[in-house]
Amino acid sequence: LGFLPLFQGPPIGLGYLAAGVVLAIMILPTITSIAMEVLQTVPGALREAAKYVPARGRYKIYIVDEVHMLSGAAFNALLKTLEEPPGHIKFLLATTDPQKLPATILSRVQRHNIQLVPLGKIVARLREIAQAEKVQASDGALTLVGRQAQGSMRDALSLLDQAIAHGGGK
Repeated sequence: LGFLPLFQGPPIGLGYLAAGVVLAIMILPTITSIAMEVLQTVPGALREAAKYVPARGRYKIYIVDEVHMLSGAAFNALLKTLEEPPGHIKFLLATTDPQKLPATILSRVQRHNIQLVPLGKIVARLREIAQAEKVQASDGALTLVGRQAQGSMRDALSLLDQAIAHGGGK
């Protein structure tokens, strides 16, 4: 998809619509009370915003985090857009509780279960990075960092970065 601007915040009425600029990626963090309120009161607004092609890129991507938290009305609004999406719209629905999603939503999406990264792969990647950065790191230290990351490569990289910063390059 190439480089796409990123907007984070309430989906309607602030930022991109107020400025008259349609951004290509929109994150709808449903676990915040503001986002929940906005999503539950915008059945037509989401469909209205989806009509317009993005200013940049081929697609307008809506990322709905913790989608299982949506109300029935918000699911109905989403369903209407999912039933007949414009060709330039893509939705990424993220959830830790897929069993809470209505069957009508599940029947219209592709499901991709993301698994935790095995400890061995995390440690191997940390070792590659340490070697590339010319940082001395024992296997025990890299394993400890990998365990603390609990399957998240992003967390492992962040922890390694912190360890390097505090360890003076060792």
